[in-house]
Amino acid sequence: MGGERKYTETAYKRSILLSSFRSAAASVVLYSRRLGCLSRDPPPGIEEFIESVGQVNTLISAARTYPLFILKTLKRNLWTQFNEACDKSFAFVQREINKSLEDPEAQSLISHIMAGENLTSAEMYSNVSEITLASGDTTSNWAHFILWELCHRPSLQEKVYEEIMSVVGKDEEISYSTLDQLKYTTGFLKEILRLHPPIYIGGRTLKHGGVISGYQIPPQTTVAVAMYALGRDPNVYKDPEEIKPERWIPSSEERDVVNPFAFVPFGWGQRSCIGRRIAMANVQLLLVELLRRFQLTSETKELHLESRLSLSPRHPIHLKLTPRK
Repeated sequence: MGGERKYTETAYKRSILLSSFRSAAASVVLYSRRLGCLSRDPPPGIEEFIESVGQVNTLISAARTYPLFILKTLKRNLWTQFNEACDKSFAFVQREINKSLEDPEAQSLISHIMAGENLTSAEMYSNVSEITLASGDTTSNWAHFILWELCHRPSLQEKVYEEIMSVVGKDEEISYSTLDQLKYTTGFLKEILRLHPPIYIGGRTLKHGGVISGYQIPPQTTVAVAMYALGRDPNVYKDPEEIKPERWIPSSEERDVVNPFAFVPFGWGQRSCIGRRIAMANVQLLLVELLRRFQLTSETKELHLESRLSLSPRHPIHLKLTPRK
């Protein structure tokens, strides 16, 4: 029993670490400074903030299944917990925004937004808060799925490692131009998004309606796209259950991505994810720093999923890092 508890606690801590890694990367872009998310002794409020973001993403999945009047009456406990988690998250974000605005030398996304004068102060606070919350589970869950597949596909892990060593090397500093050269690694990351999309369903309201697959859709109808099913459709992808990074490499003979709109993990159009490039660079850096130092294995035999705000592992994986010689 004690061993099982230790196993669970260790896996939980690694889950929190991935969330902390995501928050650390987002803070550099948003606020142009590190908040101490990955510190051994994090500053006051950091751990509570990371936990509150996770709570928001968990509770919103349950809350959105009820009409608002039901939440405020028959589900008051759920409604209260959700609001408290949101208040904690928003309060922390607003404090950090205010600190950034007080620094005239800061070169951050916030300063860039305000310099453009396209958003009011209230709109800026709202948008940055939404970016922070929206990037919560999505990137960390993507990282969970990446690590799971690497652990259970050692030949793929070795190929990714070999490319990283040939492009980056053991100790060389990483740049955006370096990351752009990791074709096989990027193809692998896209394959994980195809098979395990954190945003597993996306919707759009058709203002004027239209015809889809012969069906007349009335105006103002919300249409959902099942990303999870689309990524595994044999009519769209050859051998859809297989991970083939080559299918995303333009120069590869095995490239078989024909329709670009069959793969939209970050959405599409004007409302596509503003942080998609940050998210990709985030997980690329994670892989580079992990694989050039460690070989990854896992004692977790099965991957069970659950639907929260995003597609999530029901339990964190138990990851073993073996230093490379």
